This record gives sequence, structure tokens and C-alpha cells, in this order.
Amino acid sequence: MLSPTARMHPRPIVILGIAACALAAVLALVRTGAVGASGDTVLALVPAGKTRAGKLITLKLVASNASDLAGFQSTVQFDGGALRLTGASVEADLGRGGRGLIPLGPVMGEGSVALGAATCPIPDCDAAPGQPAARVESGVSGKVELGTLEFYSETPGSYQLSLDRVLLVDPQGNQLPVRVEPMVLEVRP
Repeated sequence: MLSPTARMHPRPIVILGIAACALAAVLALVRTGAVGASGDTVLALVPAGKTRAGKLITLKLVASNASDLAGFQSTVQFDGGALRLTGASVEADLGRGGRGLIPLGPVMGEGSVALGAATCPIPDCDAAPGQPAARVESGVSGKVELGTLEFYSETPGSYQLSLDRVLLVDPQGNQLPVRVEPMVLEVRP
């Protein structure tokens, strides 16, 4: 038994303090994405072919390294003075695992377009209630083409496009971690 005047040795207190600081630093790095991002889904705009002035330019919205993906939303921001959006669509790839696809958009704005889609656990989301249907509980994984955007530009140059308001979800509606890749579209003469 310790006497009332006995003191705890300072070394354990110092070690506990250092451990607490180290844990706080690791948590801060994970929260900012500096650690642990290697397993995250990467969302990017990818040119589907040549990007030349005076020609139709097709970009794919692609999720790479996806795991159990069942829904998404994203807004693509672009320079509406330099790039003219001529079309946008949601791709069926999100439903390739057998889940029914419900496209949400596109919704075109001034210098932006919003795309999204959800899936339901049966192949035909519009099936009459009570009809037997095999349930698909899992989302898709790997590389998933989510959407297609088509632009036209008369002027060669470098144009910044950004993905904003990005949300990826699993079949239960839980938000999935995502890393968004920036894009500079190089339009050649």
C-alpha cells in the first residue's frame, strides 16, 4: 500500500502523454486523407479518345478501386465560356451486378452538370410489389463507369474541370470514402 505522501514516478505520465499525442496525430492524418487513402475509391474524369478543338470531346466519369458501390452523385464544374456541354448521361455499369439502376440526372446548369444514380436490390426497380424477385445485396466493385459527358470547344487550351458535391454509397446507404482526382482537359489544335 502506498503512503499518502508517496508520489507516482513521472515516467509513466510522460509515456502516456507521448502516446496520446501520437494517437491524435494519426487520427488527424486519417481524417485529412493523408493516411488510409490507398483503399479509397478514386473518382476521375477520363478522356475517352482524342481531345481536339472543333471535334466532340467525350469524357467518362470513372470510379476506380470501388468496393460495394451502389449509388453516387457528383457535380462537374467547367468553364462554360470555353467548353460547351453537348450531352451527359448516366452509364448502366453501376447495375452490372444485377441491381436495378435508377438514374438521377443529368441536371445541366451554367458551367455545371450534376449526375447521379441509385440502385435497388432487385433487377427491375419498377416491378409490381409482391412479385417474387431475386435480391442482390452487394454493390459493384473494381472499375465502374458512372457517366459520360460530351463537350465541344473551338479553342485549343488547358481547361480545369472539377468534381464537387461527390457522394458514393454502399447498398445500405452508408457513405464510402472517396478521393477525387483533379482534371485539366488539354484541348489540342
